[in-house]
Amino acid sequence: MDKRLFTSKWLWAALILSIISFLVRLSGMDWGFPAILHSDESNVVRSSLGMRFGDLNPHHFDWPSLYFYINYFVFMGFIKFRVLLQILFSTEIMQKTFPFWWEPDLPFNYISRIITSKFLN
Repeated sequence: MDKRLFTSKWLWAALILSIISFLVRLSGMDWGFPAILHSDESNVVRSSLGMRFGDLNPHHFDWPSLYFYINYFVFMGFIKFRVLLQILFSTEIMQKTFPFWWEPDLPFNYISRIITSKFLN
């Protein structure tokens, strides 16, 4: 393999190009909220959120299990970040500042769409 591919200059260029393409792809998507565009999307989100109660079997075999686990770990990171913000600031301030984050399903649908669009396609 060519040693130039592993130099820091090429790695930084690849990283910057990946970040730019990620941002362009996210900004160009028609998210279609609050409508559910895919019939299984609500099942995926609910099953991934339901795994936090101890049962790590998603009980859906029409989707690959890795997709549920990826959603589960990203959702848990988001939930912990949201709880940290509630601890640092009051809940009322956070709900006024970021009303989108406190909806019951909408932020998780958004996160699931980001995971699907960028990392699984």
